[in-house]
Amino acid sequence: MSGWRITPLPDARLTEAWPLVHLRHPTWTLDTWLGEARTLMAESGPAGLFAAETSAGYIFAVCGFIVDGAAGELFLPLVVSTRWRGSDDPLKRLTTAVEAIGREHGCRSVSVNAPAITAAGDLARWERFGYEWCDHALRKDLLESRPPARQGDIGSHACP
Repeated sequence: MSGWRITPLPDARLTEAWPLVHLRHPTWTLDTWLGEARTLMAESGPAGLFAAETSAGYIFAVCGFIVDGAAGELFLPLVVSTRWRGSDDPLKRLTTAVEAIGREHGCRSVSVNAPAITAAGDLARWERFGYEWCDHALRKDLLESRPPARQGDIGSHACP
């Protein structure tokens, strides 16, 4: 793999993400995925989907987000990712990009939908990103966590 990037996932590319989503949500049909994704993208406030993809366009992680500015909360209702053994985890890149959006909108914290945790190693992975298990969800305080030293998580990155 020669490189990867974090990019918005538009409606026209939702079916490309379906195989990855189906691995995490085996009971969902393609229509279920399209409905969930389109509902998320139709939210009234800042909301959307990002994908981590190779330079060839293969999607290997997806993160959906909703900003609730009134509550000061960033919510990640949909997160799917392949396993990653390298140091430059695509899921970390996705959450960092979305956390930056939350900070721009004054969010004080972020919470992740519990189905993101399905395997024993998943919790440890999220803990490495600064999240804690709290009230049946993963949570992170955006006020205490520091944004990355290098901004620009949405763009091209070299593979490890």
